[in-house]
Amino acid sequence: MAKIDKLLTKWVQNTPSEENKDTVISVIDRYFSGRYEFKTGSHIVVRHPDLLGKPEFGLKGEFTVIIKGGQSVKGAYLRTLAEVILDLKLREKEKEQRERERKELEV
Repeated sequence: MAKIDKLLTKWVQNTPSEENKDTVISVIDRYFSGRYEFKTGSHIVVRHPDLLGKPEFGLKGEFTVIIKGGQSVKGAYLRTLAEVILDLKLREKEKEQRERERKELEV
């Protein structure tokens, strides 16, 4: 299991009270490159097309990660971030599986 996967699992299963902002930003950059922006007041707004229209993510498919005191991110935001990433990864695997099955049927 890759280091990043271990970190995401930790954030979901045994959520720490907070995490260093640089670690969180590197995770966001890896999975949402070009799909996030820093807002005033230490907020990071993250968007993804697969989240569009979902009740908890609104019409823009976004959620906010708040940086506490400019230094760390609270556990609740870590859990949300990790759950979203793991869900998106699962959706991608399912999509790839359906595509493989479709190609096999064509042959």
